[in-house]
Amino acid sequence: MTITPVYVGDLPVKSKDGHIISGVDEAFLRDLFSESGKIIEGDQAIRIITREDRNGNPYCFAFINFQTQEDASAAVRDLNYTKLDGCPIRLGIADKETRRIRQSGQGNLFIKNLDKDIEVSQLHDAFANFGEIISCKIPTD
Repeated sequence: MTITPVYVGDLPVKSKDGHIISGVDEAFLRDLFSESGKIIEGDQAIRIITREDRNGNPYCFAFINFQTQEDASAAVRDLNYTKLDGCPIRLGIADKETRRIRQSGQGNLFIKNLDKDIEVSQLHDAFANFGEIISCKIPTD
């Protein structure tokens, strides 16, 4: 068994008593993702992380460890851009090779003046014919 982690970005965040907390919990994520594949058991199965960016804006992401590469790939394929609290989450395999590609900056594409009504899934689909897309995001104000 080769454990394969999946990165889950753009999770909803909330503020409670002046602290940033995730808008979802481990049980919710396990229920959502378990239909796509088998998640490992134990304490390291799902890890939710909340942070603040340089401007003090809160953000939340998670790592979910699947039992196989196939299960992880199925989760990305089935659930990428699923909307939680009206915002699409971003999924990606979080292995060493993917991390190396992301950190290298290779393959980044920046598009300006998008229609405000375009969905990230539409942008992903428009460019999928040109090769594998590791991550796709539309910045918001």
